[in-house]
Amino acid sequence: MEENEDTCRQMMDTNPASAGNSDGDNQCYDGTLPKDGLKDGSMESKGTEDGAPKATFGCQHYKRKCKLFAPCCGRAYTCRFCHNDVENHCLDRRQVMEVVCMQCKTQQPVQKNCQQCNLEFGRYYCAQCKLFDDDDKQQYHCEGCGICRIGGRERFFHCTVCDMCLPMRLQGNHKCVERVSRTNCPVCLEDIHTSRIPSHIPPCGHLIHRTCFGDMLKSGLYACPVCNTSMINMEKVWQHLDEEIQETPMPDDYRNLFVMILCRDCHKESEVAFHILGLKCQECGSYNTCRNKGKAVLRVPVVDPKCPELVKTGLVSYASRRGKGKAHPLGAVSFDLESGQGQGDPDLTNLHVDDPSDPIDQNHGTLLEAY
Repeated sequence: MEENEDTCRQMMDTNPASAGNSDGDNQCYDGTLPKDGLKDGSMESKGTEDGAPKATFGCQHYKRKCKLFAPCCGRAYTCRFCHNDVENHCLDRRQVMEVVCMQCKTQQPVQKNCQQCNLEFGRYYCAQCKLFDDDDKQQYHCEGCGICRIGGRERFFHCTVCDMCLPMRLQGNHKCVERVSRTNCPVCLEDIHTSRIPSHIPPCGHLIHRTCFGDMLKSGLYACPVCNTSMINMEKVWQHLDEEIQETPMPDDYRNLFVMILCRDCHKESEVAFHILGLKCQECGSYNTCRNKGKAVLRVPVVDPKCPELVKTGLVSYASRRGKGKAHPLGAVSFDLESGQGQGDPDLTNLHVDDPSDPIDQNHGTLLEAY
């Protein structure tokens, strides 16, 4: 995975992400507020810019000049995050009906300006989300998402299938997954739709917090936790595995074993030679594969007597010792990789190569069960 670090970093920087939440972006206000806020998370200080005293309000999450009065516990908090940090329950912001002015301390119905001192609580105000913000983050309310987003309405569109806002460059150019944003992050199991953390969209379409995606890559995990599809370009890694497999021959007992695999990237089945380092998909070349149902099958190279330089690979069958020298009904040797023994004839002393014209030999494929 070390050879793919640059690719991983590029994917994290360039991969599209959904529009951030205006009550959930990770750009915290850090103007003239003190490092330590009040117990309820609010910050009220008098800075001295250019020698003139200046009042600043807000919390580490928002720059605003009012507190939300939580009907659930009867206390005022600067935002729902400040509430959730100290309480043992979550604040439903849509249930908030009153706010408290940070300047005159007047408790009043939710509105943009204070009814007592006419102070503007925030330059951006959403009556539906009960959201106030004095920072310009190009906020807009999306009716489809049901929440406010940041980044500018003209830069995003709402996908009705994915049920989320996506960058305009992905319009008609992304894989839709039904209501994907309403699911939790498969890594941290936290909410994605209203999260303050930006989302990463891998090729499979499932959403992951960008921070969780970065942690997975640092841990050497490249497959989607939901569907196991590769989330980044693994071509260089597969090439490195090709070289390692060529330099690492299998022992004689395992050299001619073939197994059925299922590719997690192209979702196709193929029969490949067994190797302890990896099983390569014969369709797309990916090593992101898994063993399919069925035992391993032993195949041996055979020299064609009519053409000695031509080497064929045949499916090994044998004469059963239990049936007076008659061939086994299926005629093939299945091999248990865990025990290291062939089933039916462990010694593999009476071997012959399949004859394509033999009806019995033509049925050897029944030994390999479909997934």
